[in-house]
Amino acid sequence: IQGMTEGSELVFGDIMLPGDGRCVLRIDYSAGPTGTAEVLVNSEEAVNAKLNGIGLWRKAKEGDELAWEALVSMHRGCNTVRLRAKTTLPPIRSIQITKA
Repeated sequence: IQGMTEGSELVFGDIMLPGDGRCVLRIDYSAGPTGTAEVLVNSEEAVNAKLNGIGLWRKAKEGDELAWEALVSMHRGCNTVRLRAKTTLPPIRSIQITKA
């Protein structure tokens, strides 16, 4: 995804899990200007994501591969994850969910 503008939303529905539990939600992205987003799981749990990018005090260079992770609660059966951009986000390469 070539970045997201402020106010845009990306929705992943029909994420099926065999049981309730904590999961690691990982966003892989390319370094660019720092962006912030809200991650909502099943419209219940909101997590703020700061996708750090390039800057005067950071070693990352534009285009470097970076990642952000958080622990989230998911339910047995169908789950939905929403990524809402609070500011412009750097290019997102992938979003992964794994059992914690």
